[in-house]
Amino acid sequence: CHDELRRKKISALIPPRKGAGYWPGEYADRNRAVANQRMTGSNARWKWTTDYNRRSIAETAMYRVKQLFG
Repeated sequence: CHDELRRKKISALIPPRKGAGYWPGEYADRNRAVANQRMTGSNARWKWTTDYNRRSIAETAMYRVKQLFG
């Protein structure tokens, strides 16, 4: 997944799993997310600085629309 994003020169917005380690090479986006996770103990800061929380808000809105209209 990360290799394909790098090949297409797309910035990755994939939160790392808990306890993730650094990857060697040119995985700067992922390693930055892992560093934020280690500094704060969670992905909360990373999600806020990358606007990942907007994705969550959009998903919640779509869920509510689907619940209302079937």
